[in-house]
Amino acid sequence: MAQTKKRPPAPGGPDLRVVVGVIGAVLVLAIASIAFVAAGDDEPVPVASTAVTEFGVVQVSGAALPPLPDGGADPAVGAVAPTMRSERPNGAITVEPGEDGEPTMLVFLAHWCPHCQRELPRIVELADDGALDGIRTVAVLIATDESRPNFPPSAWLDRERWTGEEFYDDADGLAASAYGVSSFPFLVFLDADGKVVQRMSGEQEPEAIISAVEAAV
Repeated sequence: MAQTKKRPPAPGGPDLRVVVGVIGAVLVLAIASIAFVAAGDDEPVPVASTAVTEFGVVQVSGAALPPLPDGGADPAVGAVAPTMRSERPNGAITVEPGEDGEPTMLVFLAHWCPHCQRELPRIVELADDGALDGIRTVAVLIATDESRPNFPPSAWLDRERWTGEEFYDDADGLAASAYGVSSFPFLVFLDADGKVVQRMSGEQEPEAIISAVEAAV
C-alpha cells in the first residue's frame, strides 16, 4: 500500500500548531477578563474615569452664608463660616473655620472660566512672593464639567504650580452654595476665629488680595 506523504508547510507560512496555541491563549485571557468583571459585589471593578476623581463627596455643617449682593455691605461679614469636608479616592480635606486658629483664604474656581484662568496665576505669584504667608490657602474647584475646556481641574492646578490645598466640590455644587458663591472666581477670607472678613467676586488685582489677607491675619 502506498504511503501518503505529509505536505511540508509553505515556506514562511505559520505553523498550524502555533496558531492554535495562540488562539487558545487569547480565549483563556478573554474568559478570565469576563469572569473578573462578573465576579460580583465582593470584587468591584476599578473605576477608570477621570471625571469621577474630579468631584468630591462633600459634607457641610453649620449655617450657609447668604449670597454676596451686587452692591452694599456684605451680610456674611462677621458670621462664622460653615465647616465642609470633601472626600475623594486619593484623600480627603476638611475646612473647619476657627478650629485650628489660623486665618484661611478660600479661592473658588471653575476650570473653564476665563476669569479664573487669569486669576489663578496672580494668586500663585503672590504666594511665590511671600504675600500669602501666614494664611491657609485652599483652592475650591466648583462647577466642574468634563465637556468644557481646561478639564480636568486637577491638571490645571498642577500646570499653574498651585502649592496650596485642593478642595473638590460635588456635582451639585454643595460647597459653592454653602459659601454663597455668586460668580467666578470667588474669594472668601476668614480670620483665626473662622469668621468672614471679606468676600470678593470676580477678578481681583493683587493689591486688593493683599489687603484682604492683611485684614484676615
